[in-house]
Amino acid sequence: MGDGYQVTLQLEVSGDHVKVLCTLDGEQWYSVGHTTFPMDDTVQVGVHAIGMIDRTIHHGAYPDGTAIRFTDFRMWADQ
Repeated sequence: MGDGYQVTLQLEVSGDHVKVLCTLDGEQWYSVGHTTFPMDDTVQVGVHAIGMIDRTIHHGAYPDGTAIRFTDFRMWADQ
């Protein structure tokens, strides 16, 4: 994915199971990952973006690093 694409992420929680999905068009969803961990009644949700450039292959590429920009963040809670 390159510049100009808008990726939508969706986090689904069911009991102790958490699943993350992504889409470019809002129709076809892809799994980003899933995990199971115990949660209490208080859950804090946030977005964290990481990446790695292999400097042994890409010498000097993006010397100042890279950035991921979030233009919107919405949270819905099903109860």
